[in-house]
Amino acid sequence: MTRIVRAAARAIAVVVSIVAALMVTSALPDWVSPEARDGPPGAVGPRLSLSVMTDKALLSANESLGISVTVRNRGQERTWLPFPTSCHASFTVSGEDGSIVYNQSLHDGCLPLASRLALGPGEAANFEFVWDQARDDGRAVLGGRSYRIDAALLTSDASSRLSAETTVAIEPGAGTVTFSFEARTDRDRYAPGDLANVTVVLTNTGTATAHIVVPDSCDFGFYVLDRYGSVVYSEPYDETYGCEMVVSSFTLAPGASKVERFVWDLRTSNGAVLAPGWYAVYPALVHAEVNPDDITDVGIAVFYMSP
Repeated sequence: MTRIVRAAARAIAVVVSIVAALMVTSALPDWVSPEARDGPPGAVGPRLSLSVMTDKALLSANESLGISVTVRNRGQERTWLPFPTSCHASFTVSGEDGSIVYNQSLHDGCLPLASRLALGPGEAANFEFVWDQARDDGRAVLGGRSYRIDAALLTSDASSRLSAETTVAIEPGAGTVTFSFEARTDRDRYAPGDLANVTVVLTNTGTATAHIVVPDSCDFGFYVLDRYGSVVYSEPYDETYGCEMVVSSFTLAPGASKVERFVWDLRTSNGAVLAPGWYAVYPALVHAEVNPDDITDVGIAVFYMSP
């Protein structure tokens, strides 16, 4: 049984430039008429348009993208748009398969403050965003492919929930190197006398190929903690004398994995049978030359040792 602990995603700063006046309705008393509160009936809907533009159509690796979302009143009457929060617009980024890789709404600090946006005839409101090619989990998206930008107006008026889209492409480039590192067990419950098959997987989750040097035969292994957080076993047991002095290396393309498999007799480093209880298995970098700061996802395996 594996649990993934993911690194926090990075928040993108949003600078909002509003051409029209912003009016807060949360302070209006109940006796205010619906027309004064919500604007003239029939003044929204088809008379509004939404557009999304980017500051470039082709991005190099690691280059930030400026995104501009504009809502415009093309009618002849003043329009009042109600919003349930302080955020008025947002966007998503989807890959070529249609799956969303980044959702700006997950990273906005929207305040629960009801507000209204007033747009006179011909007036517009513009919302600016910056996307740094990150996924929601903080990893960089892959280069050498196209991405769709879908913008949306976050109004609570169903008739005015407009959307617009555009497409950008990202060049293959140097990219970034990030990894997920995971330990797995073949079962979640063992008994004395059983053998545990432990698998440790290092996966390149970045956009660039990683070349990793190992100065000896021990690239990575695992260690086991009891419920008190004490290390009861580690593999290899002796990192100094248990590793052969043979230099090697391996290459991981984006999405590729290096897998190591171990058979463990469920005994402590002192040779004692594990006591009954819960244990956690963590992957361990032994001598593989991987920068720990490049590991953004760590997966642990949890199992129970029966009496």
